[in-house]
Amino acid sequence: MGSSHKGRQMKISFKKRSMVILTLLALAVGANGVSPVYATTFTASNLNDSGAGSLRQAIDDANASPGADTITFNISGTITLGSTLPTIIDAAGLTIDGTGQAVMISGDDLYQVLIVDASASLTLDQLTIANGHSANYGGGIRNDGTLTVTNSTFSGNSTTDSGGAIYNTDTAALSVIDSTFSGNSAEGGGGIINHDTLTVTGSTFSGNNAMSGGAINNQPDSPLTVTNSTFAGN
Repeated sequence: MGSSHKGRQMKISFKKRSMVILTLLALAVGANGVSPVYATTFTASNLNDSGAGSLRQAIDDANASPGADTITFNISGTITLGSTLPTIIDAAGLTIDGTGQAVMISGDDLYQVLIVDASASLTLDQLTIANGHSANYGGGIRNDGTLTVTNSTFSGNSTTDSGGAIYNTDTAALSVIDSTFSGNSAEGGGGIINHDTLTVTGSTFSGNNAMSGGAINNQPDSPLTVTNSTFAGN
């Protein structure tokens, strides 16, 4: 009896010690700042070029936020830029989603609209990128990372060099889905110049202009896949 009673005490004592150790481990993990990373949604609530509620501020906030992020809009209209928007550096992924609104982002024929960093991933959905201009690479967007364009329009973007709408560099991957490129111009690649990987699906290229590659200028050894797309008047 005495031996059995001691055995039960030892088992209970062992369980208590185990629970204490597990609790301490949990506290230690919390103290070291290991915590879940959640996606965050930021809303552009006005058409201003800067300040609270602007797209520019939302991009700054998303760049500073861990995890994948989304920027949405609760207003329609044109955002006219006074300088290029902040470089996208969100490695976890950023989506700028214009669904439900009619949003145009204009470079005012003076400024490149966006740059995607080599470490970053960006998705543009239901947006119009217009009148972007650069003296070198990518009138609308220079993509050094991973860029997905869906249900969007690129119009009237230009550069005196290459990639009127988009310059896809040799470190980049670009997917264009159900989108329209019209009236863009460059020395090479009126719509897009591709130096790495480009996939085009269900899209239309019309009225783009360049000395070489009115719609798309695809560089040697750069994978290009085009399906169910229309090219007219380039």
